[in-house]
Amino acid sequence: MEKKFSFFKLSAAAFLCFFIISVVFASNWGMQGYDSYHTGYNPDSADIKIVSGSGYFWKTKYPFSSESFFTPLVFYDNVVFSGDIGVSLLNSQSSDILWLTDQYNSAAPALLNGSIFSGDSEGNLIKQSVNGRIVWKYNLGSPIQKSITVYNDNIYFITKNGVLYSFDQNGNNNWNKQIQEKIDDFSSPVVSKLFDYIFVASGNEIFCLNRKNGELSDTFAVEGRLGSGLAISEEEEDSSSTKLIFTIQKEDVEKLYTLNIISGKFDTSAELYSFNTQDNYINLPGTVDKRITAAVNNKIYFDGMIKDLNDNIVTTSPAIGFYDDFIFYGTKNEKIIGFSDHDFSKSINFSLDASVFADPVISDNGMIFSADSDGFLYAFLPELIPTHETICNDLLDNDLDFQTDCQDEDCIDECFVYGDSETSICDQGSSCSDSNTEITGFGIFGLENTHFDQDLTEKICCPDYTFDDEQCKINCFVKNTCTNLEIEVISLFKVSNSHVAEPGNYGNSLCCKPESGCSNLICGVTTAADCSENYDICIGSMAKKENSHLGACNEYYYKVCCRMDSAAEEQLSIMTCTKCDFDEDGTVENNDITLLTTKIQDLNIFNVTYDMDGDGKNSVDKDPLVCNDYVGIRCSDLENSEEGSI
Repeated sequence: MEKKFSFFKLSAAAFLCFFIISVVFASNWGMQGYDSYHTGYNPDSADIKIVSGSGYFWKTKYPFSSESFFTPLVFYDNVVFSGDIGVSLLNSQSSDILWLTDQYNSAAPALLNGSIFSGDSEGNLIKQSVNGRIVWKYNLGSPIQKSITVYNDNIYFITKNGVLYSFDQNGNNNWNKQIQEKIDDFSSPVVSKLFDYIFVASGNEIFCLNRKNGELSDTFAVEGRLGSGLAISEEEEDSSSTKLIFTIQKEDVEKLYTLNIISGKFDTSAELYSFNTQDNYINLPGTVDKRITAAVNNKIYFDGMIKDLNDNIVTTSPAIGFYDDFIFYGTKNEKIIGFSDHDFSKSINFSLDASVFADPVISDNGMIFSADSDGFLYAFLPELIPTHETICNDLLDNDLDFQTDCQDEDCIDECFVYGDSETSICDQGSSCSDSNTEITGFGIFGLENTHFDQDLTEKICCPDYTFDDEQCKINCFVKNTCTNLEIEVISLFKVSNSHVAEPGNYGNSLCCKPESGCSNLICGVTTAADCSENYDICIGSMAKKENSHLGACNEYYYKVCCRMDSAAEEQLSIMTCTKCDFDEDGTVENNDITLLTTKIQDLNIFNVTYDMDGDGKNSVDKDPLVCNDYVGIRCSDLENSEEGSI
């Protein structure tokens, strides 16, 4: 076995390793054309961007002397290769052969619920388990032609004697229907998901059958000879636009057509393009988001555009995937070629050692598999990057667009740009102007990726208009514990030059308190959306909620935000809570009944002081509490004193 590896940029390689691991348990590409529509499009690979092609990731010789291969199948972290001789399962990362069976195959196999279904030259339908064991065989009397299609726990195929079959996965024949007495070159069946129809084509006719019972519903004749494949384009939002896609050969010209399934009529405007046939390698068309692709000889059509490949002759059906919906075809000229769907301006090539006759397929993690006519199997691993920032607070330029975090447009919604919000942003400076409110004691080294330090001369200056009083100042101090009149804004690993965390994580706290005349201060570490909706000012931002660096407000996702309560500070009121037993000794004593508070709202008691031991001195609890929910206190019949005393 030969191996050849490409080198990645560090960020792309790190992402790819993670991405490959993360999709080990995802399966994809279970039949020729990817799905029962035969679109050739793997939508699960669209979250990654292909940067460039490279040499093969691995190349290995098939154990049997097969020179003809069917479409590979991707099965979890493995790939199924089948040729006219043998079926094998290989590890997609190492190319190690896990098992193989020696049989003369007549059709491209398919995957259904973890089992492999194939047909041999003796006319047997075969089910194999994931370990290669043959579960059952069913003799059909005639070999399966083209490929097997799976849909809704059933498999569909047509035999060379013109019989269309439907089987369930347990080997029960649901129905079979003789399509034509004359043996002809049938297409693979395609299944509509929105209607109970299944379609096959042969000669100059398209046959429409009821998928549930096999009854023939309609036949459509064309002028000319149908190509070797059908595909379907349909969407739930507009079922009336469901179309069959196919090619028609007439007078040495291959034309691409569509047929509306609902009306049953050929639309003359559906004639998309005429190809001049030469070697006549006509394969399945493909489609993605109602956009159609097809290739004949050296020309590729996609959504109104034509790409002339000059001496490269297309020999396979398409594989479509990645962020830009790259279209890949195999060629007689020993290449797999790929083009971006936008304008064909981006191109990527992979080289093989012989002509390609096995359809290329794309796995969820971006690997491309195919085989050449010399019996070699290939895995290609392009250089890949994410299509967007994977985490908006990791400081990594994952998508290589030279922007990170909140400067990257991918993160705008997550990080929130405060310039478009009513929430005000605090600035940094050596001194604050008269029109700004200074938050003393909150020092940072710079506007991004910085540590906290209370002794720095740089100040946090906030616009004054967010407060009721222009003279209001907020003073902050680093302490072990904040008092009941202070709010813990962040916690600190150490007093200076420190990493920060949300309150409660470290032993040091940044405690902030407005001076006299200001309204009540409420601060917190929160999300951008919550800060925008519920706070007046954004003091700064944090990369994460613990062990974090600080930055200016728009730098990181987590925001350090404050607001002044709209109501002025209320007069001290005294609340009496009767039938309370602090020590749960069954006796209500004097020191059990008195709680003092500065604000009572919806039975939430803030800034609570109480005399726990009866020595005449109040013990202070810094946390808000709900009377009926506080351990050691049983309360009822709440009363407020208007006079401020009992």
